[in-house]
Amino acid sequence: MFKEIPDVIQKTIWKYLLTYIAIGSFGTLWGIASKDSMITMLSVGVAVFGTVKAICLWRAIKRGGYRVLVARVLSDVKFPLRHGHALRLLCESGAEITGVIAGARLLKPGVMYRICLLGARESETAEDLPLILQPAQVMLGAELLEEDDLTECE
Repeated sequence: MFKEIPDVIQKTIWKYLLTYIAIGSFGTLWGIASKDSMITMLSVGVAVFGTVKAICLWRAIKRGGYRVLVARVLSDVKFPLRHGHALRLLCESGAEITGVIAGARLLKPGVMYRICLLGARESETAEDLPLILQPAQVMLGAELLEEDDLTECE
């Protein structure tokens, strides 16, 4: 069940699930200890919402709803007023890919990565928009590669 999913994605799912369970558990215990029913209900809601969201993410990944890119990072620029950054990649085939990635984690330029993105390829209609207005893709994880681990970019 876990063998066909890359390790980077497995770690992301476990971190996500455990974070929501920990937040919900701590809040529920705090609400019970302080006899505050509002905090207890909100904490249970956070735990349930996070668990359902993690299960939906797990199902999407299990269906193969992700893509893997193996490429060298040319540049990674954070957007100042948006929770995202512009990532420019160079594949081994020579193709250059530019896209907007959700999240705050920047990748080091000049380094080879195996990047796992949620969902299929972007539509061509988004390429007509300026880079700051393009919809962001969700990065499930990225791992550094050694030079002998390289394969072609999809």
